Amino acid sequence: MVSWKKVCSPKRFGGLGVKNLVAFASALRLRWLWLRWQPEDRPWKGTVLPCTEVDRALFSACTVISIGNGMLTSFWFDRWIDGAAPLDVAPDLFPLARRKKVSVHEALVDDLWMKGLERLNSAGQLRQFFSLWQAVRSLALSQICDSVVWKFNRNGIYSAKSAYECQFLGRVPSPSLQRVWSIKMEGKVCVASSISRWWKCLTVGARSPGRNAAMTFGAYVAWNLWKERNRRIFQGKDVSSPRLLEIISAEIEFFCLAKGL
Repeated sequence: MVSWKKVCSPKRFGGLGVKNLVAFASALRLRWLWLRWQPEDRPWKGTVLPCTEVDRALFSACTVISIGNGMLTSFWFDRWIDGAAPLDVAPDLFPLARRKKVSVHEALVDDLWMKGLERLNSAGQLRQFFSLWQAVRSLALSQICDSVVWKFNRNGIYSAKSAYECQFLGRVPSPSLQRVWSIKMEGKVCVASSISRWWKCLTVGARSPGRNAAMTFGAYVAWNLWKERNRRIFQGKDVSSPRLLEIISAEIEFFCLAKGL
């Protein structure tokens, strides 16, 4: 079975660099959420955006909100309290709130955010209320618009590339597997070597000045051993060891002639 999660990973994580279409589509949809925060007027603003809950959670994790007049920031859902949303700070109060889709600006007018919270009836709800009340009390609105900063670009602006790549954060890089793409060999051999366990052993041992040549040779050996294994398993055929050595030598010779090496 093909591990598509592995295949559709960036090369630095041991994948083949094939685009993960699910992650890429999510990265593109984040543009809708980003443009919603921009001051430019757009015909679709105010309509329901084609974004999933996962998209919204990803956007929240990738951005930092700066409160201005509070008109663009959702009181309950956006993370404006030290990187947390009131929904996270006071989860037991959210079901009691009568106005769940208000902005920060609307919520602060006549303490609209408190509507329905008079029904709280436990010590835990009371503690959450005071935590949220202190955060609201310390907030001072201004005349400027709310804004967001994208955390994964130095200029603070969203890009589809950074939105795609940030979805692979937490994975462990594989420098030895990434190195295979810089070695001179055919593309089909690069692909096979990048997913082969032999490659790790080869790159650890190759430290001499002729390392690249040794790695090229080793990759072709691994490639042909892998093909021979498949022949024996799926076709019921096999070649002798001397013949296999001839095939490997011929492939390396043809490759060197083609590259002028």
